[in-house]
Amino acid sequence: MRNINYWLTPFIKAWELLIDVKLPESLSVTKGNTHEETVLLNFPVVGAFVGFACYLIAWLLNIIPGKPISPYLAAIAITLGLEFITSGRYLSATISFIENKIASRSTIESLALMNDEFNTQRSSNGTLLLVSIFLIRVLCFSFIIQYNHPFWIIIATTLNYGEQAYLANDNDIRTSESFFELGQEFNRNVWIITGAIILILGLFYIPAVSVALALAIFIGSKFKSYCNNKLGGTTSKIIGFSGYVIEIITLLVGLTLLI
Repeated sequence: MRNINYWLTPFIKAWELLIDVKLPESLSVTKGNTHEETVLLNFPVVGAFVGFACYLIAWLLNIIPGKPISPYLAAIAITLGLEFITSGRYLSATISFIENKIASRSTIESLALMNDEFNTQRSSNGTLLLVSIFLIRVLCFSFIIQYNHPFWIIIATTLNYGEQAYLANDNDIRTSESFFELGQEFNRNVWIITGAIILILGLFYIPAVSVALALAIFIGSKFKSYCNNKLGGTTSKIIGFSGYVIEIITLLVGLTLLI
């Protein structure tokens, strides 16, 4: 019979690839072989775990005094928390991409030249974009919480990391070697796992969840094909950027269909 480490190790390795907050030393993976596919298939599981932590923040702040402002406090805490656990990489990559487009660079150049360093010196446009994207996310989270749909945050973060797993099964344009050599069957499996998680969690909101999943798969497949055709693969910055955009789109889908 397989022990708990068999199931826990892939999750921990996926966490260490995605999240900058270190796990307790007793949980850190120091040895043992785990199939790459199993690790990548745990990306959406990590996303669901992160989303559940956000859900708990919304729930806890909703039961304290001052309820009229609690959705906004929760939204700010969640937005800051999500940026903190990734050191702002995804936000920075998104800002960098938009700045590159504003500078009249092509989409290919904008993707290839993305910078995901949060502490980099920013232009006035970059600072404005940082504040704007942060506020958009705060507003999305606050309205979702205010209208009693905080579970949708779990849907959004799960799709974010599911998208990242999907794109990670590709070539790294910097080395011309694969991030992970898993074949086409994995692309189907990762969306099955991601879809199963969000459909179970959104059991009473199947139409909205189905739309969000369909959009993520469609956008993800088109974007991956585009990167392959134009760049010959992807990079870790592009992968994080793509998942971040999917998360924002999913939040907007929730606002449109649930409120």
